[in-house]
Amino acid sequence: HAPGPRGAQSVEAALHGGLHACLWVAAGGLLRRALILLADHELNVSAFTARVTASGGASLAHCTLAALSALQGPRHGLGALHAHDLLSAALNGDPRAALRDATRRAGHAPGFGHALYPHGDPRAPALLDALAAQFPEHPVTRATYAVIHAHAGDTAEPPNVDLALAALTLALGRPAGDAVTLFALARATGWLAHALETRAGGQFIRPRARYVGPA
Repeated sequence: HAPGPRGAQSVEAALHGGLHACLWVAAGGLLRRALILLADHELNVSAFTARVTASGGASLAHCTLAALSALQGPRHGLGALHAHDLLSAALNGDPRAALRDATRRAGHAPGFGHALYPHGDPRAPALLDALAAQFPEHPVTRATYAVIHAHAGDTAEPPNVDLALAALTLALGRPAGDAVTLFALARATGWLAHALETRAGGQFIRPRARYVGPA
């Protein structure tokens, strides 16, 4: 049966404590903040995939696997990889040149802009401000804000959560892939919630297609 409030708190404490111990002792609060900020985000690609899979009667494990597969795209969960590369280059060179090179490779400025937030992704400052407060003199913190300022000189496009997640993992000395791992661990909570809600409602998600080709 599902764990009660005390059981849920124990699972939560174990997850947060494990990440805390594995990544960096001083970063427990930052990791917890990242997990909360990334837990759910409406009907994004992976969450909708979890719902569609659940509507067909698949197990929760299969719903999670389907959502994890959907996460593996540069326009969804892998955005932090490009942002991590950008910050790594800025850390070892000129932020403006790093931004220019990263934009040329990716076709857009990695870690900036979000279709749902024309005035800025609120998750980004929630994580970046906490990172700056805890590690104000860290080279990664300085490089991150240097990149943000460089980009602000070219466009009004604000940073998104991919840049914040990349900054966090880079500051912790972790490889780029850990940003995606942290994203997936956090978002798995949302995937399971979407799947459970879909199953409880008995929904069967089956869109129709309409032929628009030549007669």
